[in-house]
Amino acid sequence: MKFLHIIYLSLFCHFAFAGPQLEVQTEDKNGVRWLYFIVNGVEQIYGADLELKYDHQTIQVVDVDDKQSGIQVARGALFGEQAYEVSNYADPRTGSVRIAASILHPAEPVSGNGAVAVVGFKHSGKGEGKVEVTRLQLGDKEGRLTEVAYPKMIAVEKALSEVSSEQQPIGAYVPGTAQVVQPAIQSKDDMLIYAVIALLAIIIILLAVLLLRRPQANA
Repeated sequence: MKFLHIIYLSLFCHFAFAGPQLEVQTEDKNGVRWLYFIVNGVEQIYGADLELKYDHQTIQVVDVDDKQSGIQVARGALFGEQAYEVSNYADPRTGSVRIAASILHPAEPVSGNGAVAVVGFKHSGKGEGKVEVTRLQLGDKEGRLTEVAYPKMIAVEKALSEVSSEQQPIGAYVPGTAQVVQPAIQSKDDMLIYAVIALLAIIIILLAVLLLRRPQANA
């Protein structure tokens, strides 16, 4: 009985607190440590706003577009090519980054998984660099915000890869994007799998409740 009760509580907690989560993946490419800020489990969103703080005494952000003024970071594939960039900058004086993007109605809202941003860092000092996520907000077409769970502090190891001798066009190449970023739109097959899992969870919960009540009925 206790075992079934634990299963019931675990499932309840999972479904009660499940929501969008931020996952950070890294890649060492061409002398740069790239961080992929990927949100998982988003539903019906139109925009995202990500802000970071980093130790500018130890690491510096890599500019991905020298045609724009200031330092630009790479927008992820969450909203695809239809996205409109509200903000995109890195300030090396304060060690801050902000990238905000949105799609406009009547475009379809985005659900599923995908990268909000890809940020490259190079070490300019000794020791391990640190990046802090200070804000991540997702919004729907009505402007309602969705809470996102994210790691507070991220360690940035020094890149060990060698700088390629081949000149890559800045702004046109982000290492590993195709391998790391997941498609933003869920397929019908994915939705069917989630529905079956949810149905099985409900059945297990009902069975657990019936078994927990059986001794009382016999009494």
